[in-house]
Amino acid sequence: MKKKLSIFLLLMLSLIIFAALAQDITLQINGQTVQPAVAPVLEDGTTLVPIRVVSENIDKM
Repeated sequence: MKKKLSIFLLLMLSLIIFAALAQDITLQINGQTVQPAVAPVLEDGTTLVPIRVVSENIDKM
């Protein structure tokens, strides 16, 4: 029982740390940091970026 509880607590701690790190995603286009209206999201190991902010800033660079 203690082993299962320890594994569960370790898993929960890992998820909390992962969630905190996932929110530190920055978007850079040609070396300039861009702040999109909708923040990028890390989902299943893939970073999802709103395409609108990318297409709007390509013309500016």
